[in-house]
Amino acid sequence: EVVQEMDDLASRKQEAEARLAEVERQIADVEAECAKLLEEGRAQAERMKAAGHSFDQPKDPVDLDKGTPSNRRTEVVIRGVDEATRAKIRATK
Repeated sequence: EVVQEMDDLASRKQEAEARLAEVERQIADVEAECAKLLEEGRAQAERMKAAGHSFDQPKDPVDLDKGTPSNRRTEVVIRGVDEATRAKIRATK
């Protein structure tokens, strides 16, 4: 009976080690995916820039009485896109 219990313990230990190895592999996969997502986010953030140009690059002449609403605008510039695609984007405004 003791020999059987020792064999059972050895078998359960092997099963537990196999389960632990699988969990550790899954954790490593999740950590790698998190690192990848963080790096992609950093790369995207480095390509983005916000700047205000209503004073130095007005769309219309500055008219202080009316406040020039056309100069209060948001423009999105997409770099790395061909001119045909930019034209399509502009057409959706």
